[in-house]
Amino acid sequence: MGTPRDLISSRRIVAIVLACMMLTVGRANAETSSTTEPTESWQVIYIGGKRVGYAWSSERSVERDGRTVIVTDVLTQMTITRFNGRLTMRVKQQTEEDTEGNLLKFVFELANPPNSNTKTVGIVEGDQLQLTTTSGGRTQKSMQEWDNNVKSPAWQERVLRESPLEEGDTRSFKTFDPQFNRVAEIGLSHEGTKETELLDGKTRELEHIKVTHSLIPGFVIDSYTDKDGRTLKTETNLLGTASYEVPREVALEEIAGEELDLALETLVRVEAIERPFETERVRYRITVEGGVQKDDFPEGPTQQREVVSDDVVELTVTSIRPAAEEDSPSSSSPPGPDFLSSTRFLECKDPRIVELAAEGVEPGGTDAEVAMALEKFVHRKIRTKDFSTALATASEVARSLEGDCTEHAVLLAALLRVREIPSRVAVGLVYSPRHSGFAGHMWTEAYLDGRWVPLDATLGRGGIGATHIKMSDSSLADDAAVPVGAFVSVTMLLGRMRIEVESVEHR
Repeated sequence: MGTPRDLISSRRIVAIVLACMMLTVGRANAETSSTTEPTESWQVIYIGGKRVGYAWSSERSVERDGRTVIVTDVLTQMTITRFNGRLTMRVKQQTEEDTEGNLLKFVFELANPPNSNTKTVGIVEGDQLQLTTTSGGRTQKSMQEWDNNVKSPAWQERVLRESPLEEGDTRSFKTFDPQFNRVAEIGLSHEGTKETELLDGKTRELEHIKVTHSLIPGFVIDSYTDKDGRTLKTETNLLGTASYEVPREVALEEIAGEELDLALETLVRVEAIERPFETERVRYRITVEGGVQKDDFPEGPTQQREVVSDDVVELTVTSIRPAAEEDSPSSSSPPGPDFLSSTRFLECKDPRIVELAAEGVEPGGTDAEVAMALEKFVHRKIRTKDFSTALATASEVARSLEGDCTEHAVLLAALLRVREIPSRVAVGLVYSPRHSGFAGHMWTEAYLDGRWVPLDATLGRGGIGATHIKMSDSSLADDAAVPVGAFVSVTMLLGRMRIEVESVEHR
């Protein structure tokens, strides 16, 4: 029996945590001045009570073309384990802004050394933002309309220092989030003072600033500052993440054998499901601490939901196989060109991708037969299951033939597009028989016979059962978010969710 050995990489979860933490960690001691001497700050990062990494930031002023430019560098590095495999994540970001905080330029790099990395450079030119993204050794360029009042990601800390909030005050501003390639609205509110425990165990009366992010509904950062606006501690409702201001030597202490195994820590345990990949229909009762959002479990051909209360939803997941019946009605409108296009993560015009698409399928056959053949082909072809690989592009996977669920998903999506079958990736949860629980996962969907049909190349079984719970999907278009953005919905619920299996039907 196949098993979903290649569950969603916790590095994606970590990447989202890192990007969001960068809104508040760093820049804590920096002062805006006309000098070119940089000021630095250091933080130590914890997830679930375990030290997993550090953040460093540096801020300096430079005179350029007759105006003062504030340059901020942030480096965040974390080490965790995933199913006993060691992962190191690094996020680097440099921003340039004017004295009013308006963004002029940014460089954002997400790396999983020594493997692949994604780098995005954005430069504001008049009313346009020029974006250059390099991934898998290939570069893509694009343009976006630009509002010159959009702030730099580093602005939040500066505005709190220069114009501190008073108790009861609120403030909001727009900033560009490089991870989503979109403008977000940041909300700040002063929640009063609070006796707060710091890393040394001592407590201080600190200003409590609540931070919200419009692109991540439900995500909250609690920032604790002194009277001068210096951030001493942050906490989030995302996986129990917290950071503390510390001296450099403390931040850089080696993580010695107590790394967080995020994959095991975030499993949603349930009673064992017999023959999970042969299930036809499963009804789940899902309880989410803090409430279920309307988009948490989208409805579609494979799942229907019934809201029981603010915190509880009944979800019925139905297996849909690629070989549809002739009278099977269309359940969605035909997808647009984004789902057939070559992109920076799905390089359909790469000769190696084209070669594999031909190798994996015999001539002729229906779209459903082609899709199933390619699913099984990718399953066989990717022999090395590497849980420390960063999110690779389809081109990289085609050459390395290794990776986890994300690498299976992107390669299959690219091969489908070469065969002119619209495709996208889906993100959600999958039941793991080995662990008797649900874990994050990515798989592929193909548009067949008028509906989106799920395929999972980590299984290679000609479709999936009813133990995949979908939470979002993405075309991985060039103007879409960096792929970690597709995992936000999963990340927000891990650690807050309970699943009960109410009924199971098998084929």
